[in-house]
Amino acid sequence: MTTRTRRLAKKWAVWLLALGGMVALRLFLWWSDNLPFFADEAIVALMARHIRQGARPLFFYGQAYMGALDAYLAALAFSLMGERVAAIRLVQGLLYALAAGFSWAWLRRRHPQPDRLAALTLWLLPPLGFLLYTSFSLGGYGEALAAGAFLLWWTDVLQAPAVRASQARLFGAAWLWGLVAGLGLWANPLTGVYLLALLPWLWRPFTPRERGLLLFAAGLGGLMGLSPYGLYVYRHGPAQALADLTGGRVPLHPALRNWGTRVLVIGLSWFTVVPGIRPPWDWTFPGGPWAWLPLVLLPLLWRQAGRPGAWARPLLALAGWNLLLWLATPFAGDPSGRYALPSMHAWLLLLAGWLAQVPSPKRRWGLLLGLTGHALGMLLLTTWGPDRYLTPQFNPVSRIDVRPIPELARFLEANNLRFGYTNYWIAYPLAFQSQERLRFAPRLPYHPDLKYTPLDDRIPAYTCQVMQAEDIAYVTAGPPALETRLRAALQARGITWQEAQVAVYTVFYDLSQPVHPWDLDLTPPPSPTDC
Repeated sequence: MTTRTRRLAKKWAVWLLALGGMVALRLFLWWSDNLPFFADEAIVALMARHIRQGARPLFFYGQAYMGALDAYLAALAFSLMGERVAAIRLVQGLLYALAAGFSWAWLRRRHPQPDRLAALTLWLLPPLGFLLYTSFSLGGYGEALAAGAFLLWWTDVLQAPAVRASQARLFGAAWLWGLVAGLGLWANPLTGVYLLALLPWLWRPFTPRERGLLLFAAGLGGLMGLSPYGLYVYRHGPAQALADLTGGRVPLHPALRNWGTRVLVIGLSWFTVVPGIRPPWDWTFPGGPWAWLPLVLLPLLWRQAGRPGAWARPLLALAGWNLLLWLATPFAGDPSGRYALPSMHAWLLLLAGWLAQVPSPKRRWGLLLGLTGHALGMLLLTTWGPDRYLTPQFNPVSRIDVRPIPELARFLEANNLRFGYTNYWIAYPLAFQSQERLRFAPRLPYHPDLKYTPLDDRIPAYTCQVMQAEDIAYVTAGPPALETRLRAALQARGITWQEAQVAVYTVFYDLSQPVHPWDLDLTPPPSPTDC
């Protein structure tokens, strides 16, 4: 074996081990019950199942943003592996590994001396928020990250002399840039943060003639990537798509309408979730002062490596635009950190490049050990114990434990309870894990004040089928006020029933006559057009 062959084999071995580690960590977290199968992910899974049956959705069910690309990839995985949660998690792991590869390619072009092993180690054990939002299939976040990493790298490729030497090469490269940008925007509007951050580097180095060619080719590719939006607007008009794209469905807490409060809350959220100081779903700081270790290590890194060079400017622009857009849009209503994904990406790349500037290998690996050790410690602190697991839900009322769903499904099937009513967080995991044999409409509230939004009903066909069923059941997981009101309403109508406690769920079944939530004044009836 020649020296060159050995180097190539070593290089591929490192990448394959890293790829395996990235995917394996996510699969392990799922198999150890630390990545439950939540409702948003269940909708993606159901969309993928319906795609295999002939459906062709354009967006996440029930809205006109967050394109269905995630569901189409899941459908492909189902074709290869069967309709199982592991197939969806594998797709997310591969998207994450793809983003890591593009990010390394960019760092290698930009940085004079990138440390491959340090960069890969950071991606293997990233901060908690980055791990969380790249493990669940929540509607295009993995695709947005992979698309953004590609655009970051490809923006530099476009400036290469070999590409600019030929108009045909420049046109093809710019067209590909636009196509990926369009697909990324369709999959998740967060891709737009990358576009805003990269525009100066896409525009300044080129001559006026090259700029015209770039604009035409990238625009053409972008229109092709965004064609699902065009098809939706053609069918339904632009109003709903525009409202959803600008955050019309995101509830904004009254306190956040005050700009001072908004800057404080979102600024603190961004400052703590990006380096992994707190879990994205809570304001607690596991480990106390130890949670702040990444910020303690930054002055040491500055002292050893000096300030980041010009290579870091796109990353600072990416983080800046991300924070600004988060503050300026209704998405500020969700301080969980999911909208800070581009900033988390920039943080990892900045650390990887900055660590490469540390001249002493021992100190470099010491700092790296501190950062990855902190990430591992935060992961253990937030998942160690029977009632702890990773969750994308910031609002406590949405954290309904879905891990016993298989037990619930067995009880319902054993008692032939195929139709009924429940809430959003139970309905769709139950439907997918039962291969849609159990169809429960999400027409029950889960907020303590019994507030309900019809937007929870993402698949109206389920509600239509339940309305026609002769034997229905109710499944609740709190709040207590709902169960109390449900019992009182049934008694007031003279309806008899049985109750069973299945894990954290209460099942009301064997009703003497079918009755619907709107008949009991629990929630409004569905729209007549739904059926």
